Amino acid sequence: MSARFGWLALIVLSGLLAAEPGNSSSGPRVTIQASANRSKLKRYTHDVIVRDAPALCALFRIQPARLDLVLLDDETEWQALLGAVLPPWTEAVTLFPQALIVIKSPVLTGATLRNYRTTLRHELVHLIQGYKLPLNMTPRWFNEGLAFYLAGQFDWRQRVTLGRVVATGQLMPLSMVDRVLSFGRETAGMAYIQSAAAVEFIDQAYGSEIFARVLETMREGRSFDDALARTLDLNPGDFEDLWRLYAQKQYRYLYLLDLPVMLWFILPFLVILAWLLKRYRNRRIESQWDETEKPTSVSE
Repeated sequence: MSARFGWLALIVLSGLLAAEPGNSSSGPRVTIQASANRSKLKRYTHDVIVRDAPALCALFRIQPARLDLVLLDDETEWQALLGAVLPPWTEAVTLFPQALIVIKSPVLTGATLRNYRTTLRHELVHLIQGYKLPLNMTPRWFNEGLAFYLAGQFDWRQRVTLGRVVATGQLMPLSMVDRVLSFGRETAGMAYIQSAAAVEFIDQAYGSEIFARVLETMREGRSFDDALARTLDLNPGDFEDLWRLYAQKQYRYLYLLDLPVMLWFILPFLVILAWLLKRYRNRRIESQWDETEKPTSVSE
């Protein structure tokens, strides 16, 4: 065991000794370790997990015995544990075989409570999926796409961004997402968005139950590509082509809703409209002058 994960084990052990009370016997036991002055955030985190975990467990057809989380609000602690192996834009990570979520508090990241909640849900998807099948057996686009999509992070703004990428022909191959930890924040964000769109395509075309079926087929000893081909009846190349076609049809015109694009798109029309209004106003003024300057007839 490395020194990093040795310290992590001690943190987890101390957290378990002061863990949140377990849920009902029908659900996983939730344990959260956080500093004493984060009791409200700890309770909020617990409530989000308890509320969201049952649907995810049902989706993946798995019932973990426990769901463990460490909540950090000290950057030094984060760096000591994980900073050397993760890019600086990372706000949370799910570790296996520890089966543990480590997440930065909003105090540390400056995130809103809404963004904290979606990040927490993102990692919860990873954790429950990892109980079904180790995450290193499935490609990163599938893992991150599922987490991003199911956590509700693929919102309207992300879809508009995807529309801009589609319209400019800049979609990256899904295989490139495997290198996401080497990307900068903006490129990594695009990788997550495209992965979510590919997962959305699967969901829309085949239904959400297909995700558990892919993982269950892999548990029989098949590769991801083989499992996907068997469940979707598509080879990897055809799948890539179809999800790209889906993205183009679904999102190519959404970029027009991007505010800078909208401004550039309508600016010429606004200029023309302003010119026409000015011309109309000037003609009206000239017409009024003509009326006032007409000689008045004198009756004899």
